[in-house]
Amino acid sequence: MNAAPHAVRHALGWLVLANLAGLLLSLLLLRPGLGLWLDPLAYGRWYPVHTHGHLYGWCSLPLIALLFHVFRVGGRLEPWGRGVMTLWTAALLAVCGWFLAGHSSGKLFTEFTPGALAPLALALAGLWVVLALAFWEHRREVGWLIRAALLAGLALVPLGLLWASLPGTFPPVNPRSGGATGHNLLVSNLVLLPILAGLPRILGVSRVARGVVSLPLLVSVYLGGWLVWAVMGHGHAPNDSFSQIAGLCSMLPWAVLLPLYWTSHEWTPAERSWLFWAMLWWVLLVVSGCVLFFPFALDQFKFTNGLVAHTHLAMGGFLSAFLLVVCLRLGASPARQALAGNWPRRLWNSALAAQV
Repeated sequence: MNAAPHAVRHALGWLVLANLAGLLLSLLLLRPGLGLWLDPLAYGRWYPVHTHGHLYGWCSLPLIALLFHVFRVGGRLEPWGRGVMTLWTAALLAVCGWFLAGHSSGKLFTEFTPGALAPLALALAGLWVVLALAFWEHRREVGWLIRAALLAGLALVPLGLLWASLPGTFPPVNPRSGGATGHNLLVSNLVLLPILAGLPRILGVSRVARGVVSLPLLVSVYLGGWLVWAVMGHGHAPNDSFSQIAGLCSMLPWAVLLPLYWTSHEWTPAERSWLFWAMLWWVLLVVSGCVLFFPFALDQFKFTNGLVAHTHLAMGGFLSAFLLVVCLRLGASPARQALAGNWPRRLWNSALAAQV
């Protein structure tokens, strides 16, 4: 048995737990007096539980399922994969307990103090060891060079997480920064695009005979994006700079290219249904992200619920629908049957649309 279904099971568990924390936060916003009954577990302590439960639980674990699939973690290594998923969930529960105890650095999305970071770093190390063992077991199989490069890159993740968590890196209040700039928004998207565009190939989904968008076209546009990023201004550039606006708008072709490329593959009916919503949210995300960056829009939306809506459009809309496609393909039979129904899909996306 492959270890990927275990990662999917833990991912869906964290989706429930993180959303329950989000529901509690919503109730506290509607009825602040409820916080008196929870004291000292007030809003500020539950907020990082919600965000980190989603980021390092729901958003991360389907990608770990992809890694288990790519590295072929199965057979005699399947118990190891199951064990490292248990370790991951235990570490994240410890992190959430640390937050509820009042220990937080205050840095959005990386609110780790050393005590909270240690268990997660241990889980990351355990995951890397399992992937390394699987790589060695299949070292003579096709694609070993790509897996070797991926394994080398993954070895840097714990160091990157440690660096991002340091007090001097991205401080919570940074008077030298005007916020997100076009060039760093563009590079974050360019880093993610290979995973998004490569999903059909990673999952082994067959291509239809004549796809509308070819792989060489995708590669050309992608390399063009990096060229745009290289020549645009870097540093703390203002959002009214033409180069920043033009650079971010270079993402607009992907609002069309990525959906067309995805639909040129032979997905199952359930996967195609979730993929439809992923594509819809993706188009809205890319277009609204570019429009909201314009000075006349950003000046009105920054630090308002409009920006919060855009964030949930990204996380609850596009990314979650994308990850649910992964869960449908790699999950065990009970998970696939539950996610393949019409009601889960209708409830999730209609509720997300109402929230946004």
